[in-house]
Amino acid sequence: MLLAYVGPETMYPVASVLAAVVGVVMMFGRNVVSFGRGMMERVTPRARRR
Repeated sequence: MLLAYVGPETMYPVASVLAAVVGVVMMFGRNVVSFGRGMMERVTPRARRR
């Protein structure tokens, strides 16, 4: 099994999962980041400058 064949057709599932993750990040990335920032600001309030 050390010399098992790793060709393009064996990497298709990996590429498919990677493409799905990148697609979700591209669709919802900005919303997820802004949601995370809002949660962090609620959890750790900073001193507000005037």
